Amino acid sequence: LVTGAVSPKYLAGPIGIVQVVKISFKTYGALEALYWLGFIFLNLGFLNILPIPVLDGGHIAFSLFEIITKKRIKMKTMERLIIPFVVLLIGGIIFITFHDVLRIVKNYF
Repeated sequence: LVTGAVSPKYLAGPIGIVQVVKISFKTYGALEALYWLGFIFLNLGFLNILPIPVLDGGHIAFSLFEIITKKRIKMKTMERLIIPFVVLLIGGIIFITFHDVLRIVKNYF
């Protein structure tokens, strides 16, 4: 994705994840489906601790900054940092969900 070698439309959200796990369960059994779920949950946990303001890692980064500098971050500053990432996150969710639904519709027709 970063280098442009893979299209972002190949990302999968909750709908796509359910499809992958369902296919994995039907094809390889429950154990393989559980492996996939574990892999997905580990990746989600890793992404959640990245120091992006809207995620938990961002809150940890804010807290560490306040501990190190012994100064509180102004609410206005936090809003200016968080709001653009909220917009990006919601936009990404809409984009990924759209492509998940599009894949399902294409498979039925």
